[in-house]
Amino acid sequence: MVKDGLLTPIGDPPNIMAYSHLQISFIGFILNVGPPTLLIYVISLAVIMTLFRREMKFEIGNKNDRRKPKIEKNFLIISILVLTLVLLLFLLQDITGISPSASALYGATLLMIIGGRRMATILREVNWDLLIFLGSILIFSGSLEKVGILHLLAQIISKSTHGNPHTLTTLIAWLSSLVSALVDNIPYAAVMIPVIDELVSLTGYYELWWVFLISVGLGGIATPIASVPSLLTYSALRDKFEFKFLDFMKIGLIVWVILTLSLNLYYLLL
Repeated sequence: MVKDGLLTPIGDPPNIMAYSHLQISFIGFILNVGPPTLLIYVISLAVIMTLFRREMKFEIGNKNDRRKPKIEKNFLIISILVLTLVLLLFLLQDITGISPSASALYGATLLMIIGGRRMATILREVNWDLLIFLGSILIFSGSLEKVGILHLLAQIISKSTHGNPHTLTTLIAWLSSLVSALVDNIPYAAVMIPVIDELVSLTGYYELWWVFLISVGLGGIATPIASVPSLLTYSALRDKFEFKFLDFMKIGLIVWVILTLSLNLYYLLL
């Protein structure tokens, strides 16, 4: 249950959505999020190893039983090269001036041209429902921002905390983490990103972005419905091991509380 995707602007939907609001490079994002994220990884691994110390058994199956997947080596090599090129464009954003979204689009277009007929099969595997959902949520969030509701919410939060960085850190860390644990973290992030942007403008406390993004990610591990990875993991566990909803929460809530508390303390002591 180590939360993935926190480290980069493209690793998690909330990060992707927030990155457009941040006046920062790809590497700059990693440098800011990196230290607390690595700390969280270490703590989460320690917690998981403690919780599952008796269950951790490694068995190596019969090599003869393993089925080798059919791989088109030439296309695989081309895909790796294109992916490497896209990642380089991400890292060299300050030099090239090409945004990450444009870089990703260039890479996808290039692969579609090279892939030819193969792409029809690949495109059928794309989760179009999720993409439409994300687009709809962003339209909804933009509408709330346009009519001034999110600006008003940011002012209320700023006044109630008196712009104090420590109070803001604690409020946003636990609020974001809790709400993201109860509902899918994507719609919450979409609504709150303009609010965080406004709060940063009002208070000048730029670290609030990292508190928000990491806490939203942490909330996604608390319950099976909190994020897409958690939902997929729960579905797999339920189908293969009769894993129940409460079984997931018993573990998820423990890890969630410890990691959110660690995040909160990290920024309070920073």
